This record gives sequence, structure tokens and C-alpha cells, in this order.
Amino acid sequence: MENKLIYKSILQRYYNSIKKKRWAMPAKLLVNKLNLLAVEFYLFTNK
Repeated sequence: MENKLIYKSILQRYYNSIKKKRWAMPAKLLVNKLNLLAVEFYLFTNK
């Protein structure tokens, strides 16, 4: 359960940084970041 909370805060931080830099960040970088998140989420939920 603690892991889920930790992950939630990481996710929130990612989301906030993406939101702030949304217009400054090239689309490709944004896609890479989202792919990374998806992979992390997959690994995290399948531990």
C-alpha cells in the first residue's frame, strides 16, 4: 500500500512538471516521458 502512495506522489510530480512545461517541451519529449511513465507503471503494478 505504501508503494502505491509513493507512486502516486511520483505520478503527481511528473504530471505537474509536464503541465508547467507543456508548451515549452517538444512533442517528442512529451511522448517519451509518457512512454516512460507507462513502462514504470507496468513494472510497478506487476511486482
